[in-house]
Amino acid sequence: RRQRQMCIRDSCVLPASAVHKDNTGCYVLAIEQKATILGQQNIVVSLPVTVVETGDTTAAVSGALDADTQVIVSSTRAVQAGDRVKIHDAS
Repeated sequence: RRQRQMCIRDSCVLPASAVHKDNTGCYVLAIEQKATILGQQNIVVSLPVTVVETGDTTAAVSGALDADTQVIVSSTRAVQAGDRVKIHDAS
């Protein structure tokens, strides 16, 4: 599932489960449409973020995302940057 988040000033609020961490820092996985030889494809990209504040179920982050960024909040299987995905809207 993807979700558009609420952004205020330089921070966006999204589910804490959408924020991941590795040895390079925190990031979110998002979807970008890219033109390929097969036509328009939804490709997973990793966007670095800084966690500004966390709550019980949400996190405020700043970084290379805005209110139009399609952040992946859940998936039926593991996804990583570079994967092609199908989109199911949050309900």
